[in-house]
Amino acid sequence: MSHKMLISIGIPCFNEELNIIPTYQAYKKITDKIKQYSFEFIFVDNGSNDNTRNKIKELASKDKHVIGIFLSRNFGPEASPQVALDYANGDAFILYECDAQDPVDLIPQFSLKIVF
Repeated sequence: MSHKMLISIGIPCFNEELNIIPTYQAYKKITDKIKQYSFEFIFVDNGSNDNTRNKIKELASKDKHVIGIFLSRNFGPEASPQVALDYANGDAFILYECDAQDPVDLIPQFSLKIVF
């Protein structure tokens, strides 16, 4: 039996309560089509003061591939990507912002170019 490579997707968040679920759904829709890899989604809440934390917890309780990390306060924009990378279990890492400004349909292109 062959082992699928794991790709970690790091998703920094700050006050993204309205984006958490739609962003996850968009990533999941794309990654479910990529059968040669497994994926994990690492949401890092950088001290949000809205409902971001609860939305991440909700996802993590429903999907074992979702990891929620909650920083004690806002450490600035550089902290969340680093924390996601530090907690990644994957053989490769992709960083995507939670606000979905970058097109998620690029994930298959990244995945196809990963060489181990």
